[in-house]
Amino acid sequence: MKTLARISAYLFHPIFGFVSTFFLLMCLKPYWFGMTHFSEGAVLLGLVGVYTCLIPMLAIVLLKFAGLIQTLEMKERTERIIPLVVCLIFYLWMYINTRQDASQPTAFMAFQLGSIIALSLAFVLNNWIKISLHSLVMGAILAFWIRIRLDSGVGTDLYFSFSKAGPGSMHLNHWIAIWIFLTGWVASARLITGAHDRHEVYGGLVVGFVAILLGFNFWD
Repeated sequence: MKTLARISAYLFHPIFGFVSTFFLLMCLKPYWFGMTHFSEGAVLLGLVGVYTCLIPMLAIVLLKFAGLIQTLEMKERTERIIPLVVCLIFYLWMYINTRQDASQPTAFMAFQLGSIIALSLAFVLNNWIKISLHSLVMGAILAFWIRIRLDSGVGTDLYFSFSKAGPGSMHLNHWIAIWIFLTGWVASARLITGAHDRHEVYGGLVVGFVAILLGFNFWD
């Protein structure tokens, strides 16, 4: 069980949360981005990946080599300060630039803003509690998909399209059910490995969920 929990920590690492969700959003509703298929948005997906994934990863690795953090898992609260600041800077940079583009869908902008709020709250709370970033991201993504579902009607645009042949077989309702299970498992895995206690895990879930709702509330 502990082995599976450790594997989950890497598979569902917080650093991959934003770009993977953005990719799935393009698969679900490509027309929001002026496309007929997600493959047409390779450049945009690449830029999002650089801002939210590649640069933070490089920053963490450099901090490790510089001796500013002891492990890549950043087990101590003090080790999280600089990585959180780096993430905040580039998330803000992406948000400021995409906000100038009126063609960007509201859901994408709300997700960006919600992510910035979540990171900011995690940074502040880090002074007192080592909040679970895994739980925070899982809760944020769950809130995002639930809000997308509530805002959507009935139609083929509720199916993820991974090929150009047409809508896929994965319905958004099914994905939300799967993500609820995955959220519960990842949260449990953080407890199994002893990386966090219950307060840190539950706190992460609440902060992530609420932050995304606040982001949507601003862009409504």
